Amino acid sequence: MSKDYTFTHTDELIQAGRYSEAIEELNRVLVEEPDNTEALWRIGVSFTENNEPVKAMKALDYFFTFEQDHPEALEAKGCALFKTGNYSRAKKYLERAELLQPDGASIKRNLGVVYNQLGLKKEGYERFKASYALNPFDYRTEYALAMTHIHFSDLSAAEKILLEMLSQDLPEDFRSMVDESYRWVKQKLGRNSAVS
Repeated sequence: MSKDYTFTHTDELIQAGRYSEAIEELNRVLVEEPDNTEALWRIGVSFTENNEPVKAMKALDYFFTFEQDHPEALEAKGCALFKTGNYSRAKKYLERAELLQPDGASIKRNLGVVYNQLGLKKEGYERFKASYALNPFDYRTEYALAMTHIHFSDLSAAEKILLEMLSQDLPEDFRSMVDESYRWVKQKLGRNSAVS
């Protein structure tokens, strides 16, 4: 591979959730150019999303020796730390990413998840609402916001989001969770829970 390698195809793989393929492609770049920062942060993201947080942290720590203020890398490091149960450190990385990219919907969603794990439910709720306002079509954000609406006893708001989600093309396992949550909310609201 040449030094002018473009990451368009790799980014498409990452966007499509094909992380193993992205990792293979990025490894080929890094074999030739171990200090390629564009490949390093992307492989960190891919490892994080592929549930390989230890490998992600190793790649991202090396990336940070070149560049400190990269929102996507900071978010990936925060998520990798979250996946290893280190919520306090995850919070620091995600808060820094949010400062650098205040309109980052996924950063806000992930920060909301970390806040929830730390018992900061109101702060988590605010981040989920902000993430939803920035990207109302991300099913993970929608579900997190619906569950937080339930936590704060706003069942009508949860019902609205869950019903909206059921009209979308969702991964099957996720659709089952949404359907179950929707039926529970309808029951609590005293409404017929049939979904057509």
